[in-house]
Amino acid sequence: TNPLLRIADIQAVSKVAHSKPNILLVVDNTFLTCYNQKPLLLGADIVMYSLTKYMNGHSDVIMGAALTNDDEIEEKLRFLQNAMGIIPSPFECSQLNRSLKTLAVRMREHMKNGLIVGQFLEKHPLVEKVMHPGLPSHPQHDLVKKQCY
Repeated sequence: TNPLLRIADIQAVSKVAHSKPNILLVVDNTFLTCYNQKPLLLGADIVMYSLTKYMNGHSDVIMGAALTNDDEIEEKLRFLQNAMGIIPSPFECSQLNRSLKTLAVRMREHMKNGLIVGQFLEKHPLVEKVMHPGLPSHPQHDLVKKQCY
């Protein structure tokens, strides 16, 4: 979450959601991307991405995605997509495909650079607190190590 970078325990939320009928767990995984976290494997029913952000990386595509590994949910999503005509053009798909080839490299650099900045700020005398999930000082660092990367 913004701005405090609180992390949801997807497995715990999934257990609660799935203990009741007709409750789906939807995770917005835009900022972690599939490179850093795989919510479907943690119990999410649907994973949402704003592909415009990290996945595309060039700010030249406006696109999103909803993913599921449940056939019934997929059928309903596909019906809605078809009924509403919300499909990207072939050009947009090729632009996104181009960008996905470098996603791993870009995400590793983002993670590395963010951690370097976080470590620097943690030691700075004028900085009171740094909230970066990659730092051991983050209150949910263990959860991040468990469900991410």
